[in-house]
Amino acid sequence: MAGFMGVKIVSLAGLNFDKEKTISNAKNFLENDFPDIMNYSGLPVTYLSSPLLDPTGVHGGGNVNHQPDQFLKAIEQQDKYDAIVKDCENATRAVVEAMSSCPDTERDPYRKILVRRYVKNDFAQWIYNDMNYSPRTYGRKRDEALYIFAQHLERYRKKYNAERLIPVLMVHG
Repeated sequence: MAGFMGVKIVSLAGLNFDKEKTISNAKNFLENDFPDIMNYSGLPVTYLSSPLLDPTGVHGGGNVNHQPDQFLKAIEQQDKYDAIVKDCENATRAVVEAMSSCPDTERDPYRKILVRRYVKNDFAQWIYNDMNYSPRTYGRKRDEALYIFAQHLERYRKKYNAERLIPVLMVHG
């Protein structure tokens, strides 16, 4: 790792990543964008915190051509809404699967921190008290978890075709 002006740059195979900016992007996405995406997906929190993700999605209603025009317009609107819901479901699955792929050991409980903080919306104090961490240690572990999450998310945002709703969080230095 190299650093300048207080910013850590992580180098991997000639690529440089700005760790602090990446962590900031991940935190901003999970705190500001992900709650709305998760709410629109309609997936329950208990489902999201499960390590197994159901690959099935929302099935939209059929289009019946012999109905009146107003009914067809309503179906078209519903189809657009269903498409938004489907996109949000895919994005939610990408985020949760990226979190699930993060290490979860006693030393590095990254998955636990991410799920409790950003899926279950537990207060930071509850988390660090339950884990017997000081606020400072919790903050350091949370930041490490956010960085690892950002690394993993790129793969899952592509796997679930969620690039429209999930930005690239990794910042090149």
